[in-house]
Amino acid sequence: MTERRHNTRFPLKLEVEWNPAGRPRQGGRTADISATGLYVEGDAEPLRAGSPVQLRVRLPLEEGGCPVDLRGSGRVVRVERADGDQVGVAVAFDRIEFLADDLESLT
Repeated sequence: MTERRHNTRFPLKLEVEWNPAGRPRQGGRTADISATGLYVEGDAEPLRAGSPVQLRVRLPLEEGGCPVDLRGSGRVVRVERADGDQVGVAVAFDRIEFLADDLESLT
């Protein structure tokens, strides 16, 4: 299979809250993140490729820094079944933004 990914992936295990359209908010952990998307592992009801999703990832806090969230929207590009009710979901970003709890500390 030819590799279709064009952006560097960072193997980060971070907590994520995500909300597939029309479904309750769910939790999971990222397996990796790139500039164009992320891969989430966790419990989920069946999803389909192309489904819209909203998400929030709390980024690691450095000493003396303020908490920052990556928030965005995207679409499901792939769903992989794992053991039991666990799934892996690849999401391509349509829009992302970084929001700090304390915006003054960033200036």
